[in-house]
Amino acid sequence: MTMPKKGRRQIVIDDKIYFYIIKERFIGTNYGGVTIQAPDGRFHSEDASDYVKPSYVESLIREHLV
Repeated sequence: MTMPKKGRRQIVIDDKIYFYIIKERFIGTNYGGVTIQAPDGRFHSEDASDYVKPSYVESLIREHLV
C-alpha cells in the first residue's frame, strides 16, 4: 500500500526520503493527525494535540521509524 500523491509531503532525514500526510480535523482539542511512510514501506500514524510542523514530524520519524 502506498500513500496518495495528492497532499503528500516529503522530508529527508539521514539521506532517506520519508513521506507524510497531515490530516486536519477540529474535534474538541484534537487538531488532527499525521501519517508517515518510511522508505521501506512501513507506516506510522499518530494523533496530534497541536499543529503539526516539520520538526514534530522529524521527531516522530526518529522515535518510531529509524
